[in-house]
Amino acid sequence: MPDGHTANADTMRQGHDNIQAFVLQLEAYQACRNNQVDHAASTVTVTQKQTWIGEGNDAVDQANALAQTFAAQLHVFKARKKVGGLSVP
Repeated sequence: MPDGHTANADTMRQGHDNIQAFVLQLEAYQACRNNQVDHAASTVTVTQKQTWIGEGNDAVDQANALAQTFAAQLHVFKARKKVGGLSVP
């Protein structure tokens, strides 16, 4: 996670791209778990299906937390770049 207090624009951009890719992977994991539930054998228990759904939901919760953390760091980065309403390098 880039630190908005010290990161440069390239670091922030790379952090965004990395986090976005990870979020997409976590969302794919959730879809996989949901598919697993939808196509589970009749011998799979309701408890197991609930576990799979919970794991998928936890992954998306983690993705949302990462996105929120990055957004906060981006806000710090952008605020740092402004002095008296003017952008500075």
